[in-house]
Amino acid sequence: KILSSNKVEALDIVEINPTVMKASRIFFKSYHPNIIKNKPQFFLLGGLEFVRETSKVYDLIIVDIEEPV
Repeated sequence: KILSSNKVEALDIVEINPTVMKASRIFFKSYHPNIIKNKPQFFLLGGLEFVRETSKVYDLIIVDIEEPV
C-alpha cells in the first residue's frame, strides 16, 4: 500500500538471503513496474549492517522478519 503513494521517491531493499533477493527483484519488476519514480536499489546484506554502514537518512524503515522455524 505504501508504494502506491506518489510521495515515495526511492526504495532501498535490504536482504541477507540471496534467494529471497532474487524473488524480490522478480516481484517488483512484475507487480510494481511504474509505482515509484526511481528503480528500487537492492542490497545483499543484513539490515543492521546496512543501517550501520550507510550514510543515507530514511523517513521510514520497514522490517519484515520471518517467524523462526
